[in-house]
Amino acid sequence: MGSGTADKLSNLYVEVDHLKMEQDSFSFDLKIKLGADCDSPECVNFTPGDNEWFDYQLRVAYQIIMYDNDVHITSTELDQFYKWRKPFKTRPDIDPNEIFRQDKILKNKNIKGIAGYSVGIPLINKIDISLPKGKGGIIRKRMETPHLLSLDIAIADYTYNAASGICNLNADLFFKNWRPNMRVLSFGNDGMANINAGIKLLQINDASAVVSTQSLQGKINWETTQLEQREADDPNAVKSFVFNK
Repeated sequence: MGSGTADKLSNLYVEVDHLKMEQDSFSFDLKIKLGADCDSPECVNFTPGDNEWFDYQLRVAYQIIMYDNDVHITSTELDQFYKWRKPFKTRPDIDPNEIFRQDKILKNKNIKGIAGYSVGIPLINKIDISLPKGKGGIIRKRMETPHLLSLDIAIADYTYNAASGICNLNADLFFKNWRPNMRVLSFGNDGMANINAGIKLLQINDASAVVSTQSLQGKINWETTQLEQREADDPNAVKSFVFNK
């Protein structure tokens, strides 16, 4: 959460790893990297140095999973990379340069664990996003960090074969910075996305173990201005939302 004026995302790295258990306590390594930049007109400030610093509060939620019976963990990584061209702002129909989430889903990726474990669950323990500057601006000459319109980091669905120990999954590693028919000043730009996810296959050797999958859909609304950004303490700025089920 930005404590001041928000910026545009350029790099995000979050990793939780190296869990150590000692009697009734545990410890782990948490690595975080955050990069932000904004060269769009709404970020231009004539005070020297004002665009060089930003403040964010980072909150990382984690889960510690413990089990009495035999447990095995296999690690792997998934990579997604693609480029896009600046969209045509004046087209009233579907933009020919538009990218679609369903076309970028990583499909039929396998993680091979140990055969004979009754339950296998894929978990994300690392997210690494890099959004280099691309050609942007009204006249396409200025290099800009892309706006963030959509970001998906998830294991969409998976199947696990206890006999072989193989988990087959589809993964969403997707970024998008525009959609057709956006306002004139909300232009897109040429760009590319590098997304890496660390995946761990947790296997539990317990025939009575049950895995239940649920999803929750929510909606967030906020207000902004055309020529200036909201401050973090503005009553119309997004604070936090909790969706209960």
